[in-house]
Amino acid sequence: MLTSESVNLQTRPNLVYVEGGTSALRLAPEQARGLGLREGQVINALVANRPDGSVLLLGAKSLALPPGFAAGQTAVSLLVSLVGGQIVLSLTERQASTQTKPRAQGAPQQRFNRLLGQTGSFHLSRQLNPDNLSRLIEQFADSKEGQSLRQLILSGHSLLPEQVKRAMENSGLFLENQLKSGQSIEGTSLKSILLAIQRLMRSRQMDASGIGGAIDELEARQLDSLSSLLGSRTLNLSWVLPFTDQMPVFLSLGKKAEDEKEEQKAGERSNWYVDLEIPVKNEVRCGANLEFNKENQVKVTAWIPHKELFSLAVEHKLKLTDLLKQAGLAVLGIQFYPTQRAQKESSIPPGFKGLEVSA
Repeated sequence: MLTSESVNLQTRPNLVYVEGGTSALRLAPEQARGLGLREGQVINALVANRPDGSVLLLGAKSLALPPGFAAGQTAVSLLVSLVGGQIVLSLTERQASTQTKPRAQGAPQQRFNRLLGQTGSFHLSRQLNPDNLSRLIEQFADSKEGQSLRQLILSGHSLLPEQVKRAMENSGLFLENQLKSGQSIEGTSLKSILLAIQRLMRSRQMDASGIGGAIDELEARQLDSLSSLLGSRTLNLSWVLPFTDQMPVFLSLGKKAEDEKEEQKAGERSNWYVDLEIPVKNEVRCGANLEFNKENQVKVTAWIPHKELFSLAVEHKLKLTDLLKQAGLAVLGIQFYPTQRAQKESSIPPGFKGLEVSA
């Protein structure tokens, strides 16, 4: 749902020129507030070149760019200044010296622009459901790719914390960095295995479009994690857990950047969060959000648009509270909503009544 803030961020700011003839962006007050900008900041952001114009990505927020600003660049460093009472974003001196004229985009650049900000799970949900995984493993049972995929899949009935940690490390989020450092990655990450299976399918004249779509969604999650870190100094890692006995779980782990002033203003501000999304059937998805603060307190919110599962959640809410307490956490509250979450929001729809359990 579009809010007044998101609408304002879609309005292209005015292009102005600062000392030295460098182009800069003059933002409306509501745009500056929406992006949380303050004078003197130096922010890093990504630039996505889309058919309807370029967009500046700062964490989870985007700002439409006027033609010509940061032309030919995919990542920028911007200085926040106050000029005439208005916030102005200008390229840092080093960045401005490298600004180039627009040039024809190659295939890698086009792929980058297509994936940036387009996280989804349609192909991953289909390719990583238990039935399809079994077929893939059976099809490639005689290959190292099939054997590697079998070893990577988890069991929901015997899941351990160490396996979740290892799944994050093997998710493909760090694949390029591992390659750069000279680490052997063959058959170790979900992304590298899917890439190998894609090559194998193509060599056997098989349709690899579904696997290709899943790889695209994994890489879009990589870019989303990078974008959030560059734009707002927050950590946001997103990966997927494939299972043999249930639908895949899409998991995000995040941490807000330390800001002493902000912490003083918000005594119960959460420092860490864990976000889960689980496809149930067709277009039905369950979601959950856990927020943690420095006092080892946790708040749980879950969206369960499935009648039977919602009833089970209500039935076992006290058991969940006990398990969280056994883990050393003080439970601030647990909320269940019998509706599907809209666009991975962690806040509750206004006026919607759910089930609240306060501890």
